[in-house]
Amino acid sequence: MSTYLALSIILFLIAILTGIKKGYKTSYALIDTLFIFLYLMLTISYFIADYFTKKGITEAVVFTLQTGLSGAGIGEYKNLIFASMSFLFVSLLLSYLYYKRIKKHITLNPIFHFMHILIFAIAYMLHPFILDSYKLYSKIYFQQSHDFYKYYKNQDFTDSQSNEYNLVYIYAESLEKTYLDESLFPGLMPNLNQLKTKNTQFTNINQVASTGWTIGGMVASQCGIPLFTTSQGNSMSGSDQFLGNADCMGDILKSAGYHTIFMQGALLSFSGKGTFYRSHKFDEIYGFNELANKQQSYKNGWGLYDDTLLPLVYKKFEKMSKSNKKFALFMLTLDTHHPKGMTSKSCIDMPYKDGKNSILNAVHCSDLLISDFIKKIRQSKFSNKTIIVLTSDHLAMGNTATYLLMKRKRKDLFMIFDPQDIHKSINKAGSVLDIGTTVLHKLGIDTNIGLGRNLYAANSLSSTIGDFNRKLWSWRKEVLRLWNFADLSSFYTVDPVHKNITFDNRSYSYPALIKIDKHNQIIPYFEFDDPITYEQPTTLPEYISTFHPMQKFIWVDRCQRINIVFDKNMTSNYCIAQGSLSGEVYLQELSNQPITIQTNKLDKKQAHNIALYYKRLKKLTPGD
Repeated sequence: MSTYLALSIILFLIAILTGIKKGYKTSYALIDTLFIFLYLMLTISYFIADYFTKKGITEAVVFTLQTGLSGAGIGEYKNLIFASMSFLFVSLLLSYLYYKRIKKHITLNPIFHFMHILIFAIAYMLHPFILDSYKLYSKIYFQQSHDFYKYYKNQDFTDSQSNEYNLVYIYAESLEKTYLDESLFPGLMPNLNQLKTKNTQFTNINQVASTGWTIGGMVASQCGIPLFTTSQGNSMSGSDQFLGNADCMGDILKSAGYHTIFMQGALLSFSGKGTFYRSHKFDEIYGFNELANKQQSYKNGWGLYDDTLLPLVYKKFEKMSKSNKKFALFMLTLDTHHPKGMTSKSCIDMPYKDGKNSILNAVHCSDLLISDFIKKIRQSKFSNKTIIVLTSDHLAMGNTATYLLMKRKRKDLFMIFDPQDIHKSINKAGSVLDIGTTVLHKLGIDTNIGLGRNLYAANSLSSTIGDFNRKLWSWRKEVLRLWNFADLSSFYTVDPVHKNITFDNRSYSYPALIKIDKHNQIIPYFEFDDPITYEQPTTLPEYISTFHPMQKFIWVDRCQRINIVFDKNMTSNYCIAQGSLSGEVYLQELSNQPITIQTNKLDKKQAHNIALYYKRLKKLTPGD
């Protein structure tokens, strides 16, 4: 029983008891009794729906109501039907007895009457039937705007040839501006606070929808769009392209003659960062596997510590500076990752205060390591040709200092270190979507990236469009089109050697779930599995369980998973399931050779079997 349902029932009982105690005139008593009866009907309806879906009121419930119970095998649910009819009878009886008890010829106190109705209203609003129905309505009917391309800029740019600055861009993991607040964290970041006097600091940068994790923050700052995906944001490494139709900083910098590089201490495969940078024309991409030696023992659960990574990045900076090529060097730190941080050994003897708060120890260390890195570039002979940018990738997620961070209005970090040591504090409201456009302006490249605007000269869309996050969600379908997913053709190929599925020269790694929309475009879903992300991944069976009963899909996964849902005993490692949950499903075992599969069966109009659908649905979400 959910917390909301428990609260709703408690308020419902309070309303009943107050009604019995006071009583009503006949007309009011009838209305009050109707409230009682409807509440009981909502409750039994919710439990019936949850019996089948394990998720309360879902699209499947709406589908069943629209199409009827054809093929439902009523006898299979005779116990449920008997229990439901019994509850209906008891509800009618209790409602009648309640009416007889409260019907009195009295004049009610208006204040009491108002409070009684208010308690009933809150009980209804907290009921899971109402909450699920509203959530479903919002999901299905969320108003999509059709003015995306009025604001989204995908255009040519002007490049000032007189500006030959190179770029070093530092993404500091979770290092939000709030940590620089001396009144909240005295002495936590003395070095970066001192460097603030020699840079341009943007003090009012806000995090917006779908940008609150690393790859989301990178996409937002480099492409000027929120990271809307078909599945969870960290799971898109299964796609061969990452927002292939979006123009991002890498594409623009490459066109402007820059040599582009990305370096980080973690694996490139996680969350698709490697695919993102490859898709947007980065020349060199380095992660843990590319930077660590085979005997690397000094590492944390994510990868290289920052006191290992930063010297490697500086070495690359020196090499590129000596080459006389224009270059843009992007990097991502790691030590300040939630929830506790991972302090580099070079800071082991310099804890923050008493050292009891582990994330603050890591932040204190990062202040030293990052500021030393910036100072080293500033003191080098290449300083006058280098612009340094320091931003957080996103606001800090839940960590051991969250209770302190919540005491302030939280902002993302955004600093630009200019060779001329220009000091300026810009308090203009902006968002992470504006960062890339603003940085390019400093390089002499004037263009708007996506939804981003140059904060030196223009206002952010986040400050000119009311309820900006809601507006972003209304553009979700348009943003998803920038992924340029493939269309379903007459066949597709599954390659066990490379573990991918290919549709018309577009490939997707499996395990994968391919949803086929009404326009025959494929929409891929992936899982990600990393026990140290502190996120709860959604599995492919869980994704399928949310599908419409007649939704067509292709599912390539381990046979043991597919066997459970479709009552088969296939013995290979991987299998394919193609069809819909309420209709015929084509099943195929994979060997060690590529296989080509026709999709003509998906084009057939099939009769649905609602009983079969609910049977499979229960097997997709066991234990819920």
